[in-house]
Amino acid sequence: MKIFPEFNFLINSIFNFRIPGVSENTPVPECTRPKFQPILEPSYNFAIGNIFRRPFFRAFHGHGPLTVVQIDAHIDWRDEVNGVTEGYSSTMRRASELPWIDRLIQMGMRGTGSARREEVEAAKAYGAELITAMEIQDRGVDWVLNLIPDGTACLVTIDCDGLDPSIMPAVNAPAPGGLTYRHVTNLLHGLSRKVKVVGFDLVELAPEKDVNELTAWTAARIIYNMIGALVRSKHVTHKDKGG
Repeated sequence: MKIFPEFNFLINSIFNFRIPGVSENTPVPECTRPKFQPILEPSYNFAIGNIFRRPFFRAFHGHGPLTVVQIDAHIDWRDEVNGVTEGYSSTMRRASELPWIDRLIQMGMRGTGSARREEVEAAKAYGAELITAMEIQDRGVDWVLNLIPDGTACLVTIDCDGLDPSIMPAVNAPAPGGLTYRHVTNLLHGLSRKVKVVGFDLVELAPEKDVNELTAWTAARIIYNMIGALVRSKHVTHKDKGG
């Protein structure tokens, strides 16, 4: 049975570290229906950042309201960097401007760069929930899950640097004190039981920095957990699963 036929190509891409024919300017069509949409994206030599996260969010036009659940070391709320408003430090700010996204829950925060005072103030003024990695470690994943009403439609976005570099070393901006593999998989399984996950992406894996393919294998295991959790989710119908 093919649960998510598109994953054949996408999982392979995480080991090949290339997606033929895809660039930052490649258009991503809007979803014709709110089925599960996975996107994986490696980083390329510092140059691209999370090129898919912006069109990924925009592809859900007409399918709101959506809650974005983000795992990341950075809040990504810069309005612009050197005149660039669509860079990798601005993705969540741009997401906040999309009318079909009505809530941002951001966790794993501990990095600098996109978290100057003005960015934190802008995020809080919007209503974004900024949850540090330390809070997750102290309060647990269930505390986060309790913030989200049952049945909510969610987009889940994971930046590899949201996890601790001891298990995700291949990132461009490593920060100690990140989330563990268990934190992330518990969150994905908890979300799949509680809400309807309609989209998932995994971004900013820098393959040239990997150590014994540890990051690639950790990322793959996270993806497998996401698929397995969704297969068992009461919120995902047979039609959504592509069967």
